[in-house]
Amino acid sequence: MNYKQESQRIKEEKLKAIYEKRKSTEWKKFNQGKNTIELLVYIHNNTSETIQLSETDFEIEDLSKCDILPYSTASMGAQSNFDHNRLGAFSPGDKTFIKKFFKYGAGGKQCHFDTRLVVKSSFGYVAPTRTPVWEHRARSIGRERLDCSSQLRDRDPQAPYSYWLDVHIGKEQPGTLLANALQTDLDSIELAEQTYVDSMEPSLSAGKFPTHSQYPYSFKESIFSSRDDSDKNTITAVFFITNNTSERFELIDSNIHPKHLHPVAKSLRPHELTYFSEKTASNLINLSTTDQNNRAHGHRFFTYSNAAGDKVFQITTDFRLGIPIYSKTWNHKAVSIGAAHVNCTSTLNYSLHQAPYSYLVDIQIE
Repeated sequence: MNYKQESQRIKEEKLKAIYEKRKSTEWKKFNQGKNTIELLVYIHNNTSETIQLSETDFEIEDLSKCDILPYSTASMGAQSNFDHNRLGAFSPGDKTFIKKFFKYGAGGKQCHFDTRLVVKSSFGYVAPTRTPVWEHRARSIGRERLDCSSQLRDRDPQAPYSYWLDVHIGKEQPGTLLANALQTDLDSIELAEQTYVDSMEPSLSAGKFPTHSQYPYSFKESIFSSRDDSDKNTITAVFFITNNTSERFELIDSNIHPKHLHPVAKSLRPHELTYFSEKTASNLINLSTTDQNNRAHGHRFFTYSNAAGDKVFQITTDFRLGIPIYSKTWNHKAVSIGAAHVNCTSTLNYSLHQAPYSYLVDIQIE
């Protein structure tokens, strides 16, 4: 993945964050009923066609006004009175409180979605034990296969058990979110990216040494210790790359923004040590116990090649917080990926065990 691809991925993540925040805000405003079951469904059209609503029991007067344009999102809402009397003190059994469906599609591709809220009651010592179950399903029913899925996004564990669902019609494709975003949203993420670029200057601690020079080992420690780690959301990685070969290697690919990349990192001359630092913003404060802990933070890669193009190697690093969060992993790898083999190794020499978890990696090219 080059910088352009990495930039697109980051922008799409930012767009998704904007859209998720909007949906969450709308859900909070929508879910106000104390004695009413609130159901909110977001329908994501991930196809290149306009999909049409053909049948539903949601309260909609004109189905023709419910078309969803390609790569767009629409929503449907429903309310139902929650009758507490149906849950008597001694009335075990399953009771359905809401039941809805719709059919969306285009031509031979059709998606059928249905959902219902069921409260299951079983005998207890004093009164029945009640468990709400939010059932939902999206499936392809047309002549042509269509990817359909539904996801429970949020729900109220207490009566009246309101809930919010996402329905995806068609498979999400990289790039479509950016291509179909509103200009105001694109402007906002461009501004955020430019602000980030302007605040991330190349490291002043960078340079080169001949491999035969006897620089003190403590020099590496002093370089690492000089990192400004006041920003707990910015991971600094320090790279020491020693080229012990008689060939020159040039940087041919990286996911680091060109404005961030220090010039010394672009070329590895024969029998020379190159050192530089890179910073990456990552949300490392107040982490949740969900999938965010499992994703890679501060992911970087650098691909180098000799003049002939047959000797190519790649350096990759990232940091991961496990579950529980005291389980930490600094991943680092240097591998030969060209037609001719390059002997390369990586070693983690220093790391911070508290946020921002910065680290130093030694790379040896033989």
